[in-house]
Formats: sequence, C-alpha cells, structure tokens
Amino acid sequence: MIISLITSSISAALDIILAVIPKKVLLLIIIGLIAAIYIGFDFNL
Repeated sequence: MIISLITSSISAALDIILAVIPKKVLLLIIIGLIAAIYIGFDFNL
C-alpha cells in the first residue's frame, strides 16, 4: 500500500513537471545528465 502511494505521488509529480517544463527541455536535461554521468565515470577511471 505504501509503494502504491509512493508511485502515485511520483507520477503526479512527473505530470506537474511535464506540464511546467517543455518536453524538449526535459530531453536536453536527461541527455545532459547522462553525459555528465559518462564524463564522471571517465574521470574516475
């Protein structure tokens, strides 16, 4: 029951975020995060 409450709150937050932020900006943020993770892994190696 707690898990369903958490997932419903996450989906609601995602709906609000998608309503506020345009999809293209969200895609750029996701790509930037992925690139930052890869660059971070390269620096750690």
